[in-house]
Amino acid sequence: MKSLIEYISQNEKHSSIDEYIKENLFMEGGHAVEAQPIPASICMDVFNEVVEKLHDKYPDLEIAALGSTGKKKDDDFNGDIDTAVKIDSMDELKKTIDEVFPDVEKSNTTYKIYSIGYPYDIKGKKGTAQVDFMQVTDLKWAEFFWHSPSIRDGESNYKGGAAGDLLSITISEMPVEGVENEYYEDGQLKKKWKHTLNSEGIFSQLLDYTGKTGPLKTPKRPKEFQKLVTKDPDGVVKFIFGDAKVDISTIYAAEKMWKAIHDPKLFKWQEVVPTIEKRYFEECQDKWGLKRDDFPTK
Repeated sequence: MKSLIEYISQNEKHSSIDEYIKENLFMEGGHAVEAQPIPASICMDVFNEVVEKLHDKYPDLEIAALGSTGKKKDDDFNGDIDTAVKIDSMDELKKTIDEVFPDVEKSNTTYKIYSIGYPYDIKGKKGTAQVDFMQVTDLKWAEFFWHSPSIRDGESNYKGGAAGDLLSITISEMPVEGVENEYYEDGQLKKKWKHTLNSEGIFSQLLDYTGKTGPLKTPKRPKEFQKLVTKDPDGVVKFIFGDAKVDISTIYAAEKMWKAIHDPKLFKWQEVVPTIEKRYFEECQDKWGLKRDDFPTK
């Protein structure tokens, strides 16, 4: 796993802590505590038992399973159980988990994730499951952002990260309307606006390459020039496809999303599709095991 510094320095297009967490820790099952892979056939049972214990002490706590929990085939395994908890701060999350699970191994995996090793004995299967609790303030957006299609039900041949990467690349290549890029006299880029997707929503962001002695290799991203576009899942669909009749399930599966952006009746920015194609296969083919037959190009 790459360090955060390595990740940001090598990935200008995704240079955010949220993207680092999504790619390297939360969705990839980072080994935060001593635990074993969880049989997919009982993964939801383990999750429900954990939730029941939390609700015994905190009945109003809003909790959701994220990622592939409960969505793999019975003969498969989950590396961990990704769980969103709607709570105001990381300190509150840690206090809550410590009170409900006082005698288990814990690890403060990242600035938003608290992991435990949860011992279970369910349906004749025993072990220790890694349960990752993520502190969120918007549960609906978290369920959307960390969604994974159901392999069990045949919704996709790929994990949620494959669809998430395609969604992120597509959004980042969509032009920001009403603004123009600025260039140095020699044609090098000086300033430009772009869209980004992260765990807080879709934003338009100014990338400023202006340096004291010339253009910067990695742009500055001034917070005062960051604007929220939407943090509503249905708003994401409308942002990408406008008034076209596209169901949100389309962007949950990489193959369906790919097909939709290649349809000029659904996605009006056809001029950026070749760039999306190129980036997706360069950045994601090996990562997700993408098969060319599943993703026909223009």
